[in-house]
Amino acid sequence: MHSPGPPPMQLIKMLPGRGGRFNLALFYPGSAGGGGAPRDLVVLFPGDVSDVAGDMMENKEYSLEALGGALRGHVPAEKDLVVLRPAVAPRGLYAHYTHFLGGMGHNMHCRKDPPCEAGDVTASQHLLALLGGLEKKVGRGFGALSLVGFSKGASVLTRFIERPLPELLGRVDAFCYADAGLNYPGVYPSPPAVAALRAAHPQVRVHLHGSDRQRDPARPWLMEEWEATPCDSRTVYSGSALSDHFNVILSLTL
Repeated sequence: MHSPGPPPMQLIKMLPGRGGRFNLALFYPGSAGGGGAPRDLVVLFPGDVSDVAGDMMENKEYSLEALGGALRGHVPAEKDLVVLRPAVAPRGLYAHYTHFLGGMGHNMHCRKDPPCEAGDVTASQHLLALLGGLEKKVGRGFGALSLVGFSKGASVLTRFIERPLPELLGRVDAFCYADAGLNYPGVYPSPPAVAALRAAHPQVRVHLHGSDRQRDPARPWLMEEWEATPCDSRTVYSGSALSDHFNVILSLTL
């Protein structure tokens, strides 16, 4: 007798966040059962190129549905998964996390983003609000959080770490960087910020996954930051083409 698979994905077009802001979300429930008991949750922040398949002109094999479906297969069955679409993702070109980062939403953290002031915790507050809205939508709470940032989406993880909010970080058990990258420095958190994170929240693990794009000679800071970032594990994938880049998230195991 076959055990039932997980319930189908739920597309939530306007998940409410902080201050009247909304994000589109793709929610992949874990295996059926457990009633309304809290479940651990994996949260994916995607990068450029990806959007809902119906809004993409090309590269639909890298749509949000494709990423979410692949990652769902690698997430433990008892956990839930949500993919958060950037506030702006024009037809799968350039992602802008304006609701999390302010400004144009593609800057990594306050060192590069003038609208953000020291101590700003807007990103964490927005995620907590989104999670609260999602809990109401699905009818149950969430336990430990595993936060995954792919490509430009890793910028949001770095903001959480560098502008810490204990209310959020106390719920996080892992930060997973999946082939992070930007066209300027700062995609990875500074070593002092990671040290402070570990001291205040020893349950948190930091994992780095990267392709050969981390060795991009046009962006030498990527490898410098990759090597300097304190972490609990590093996983290296071969290749530097777009397909190799997406292979990191499509084959990621949590």
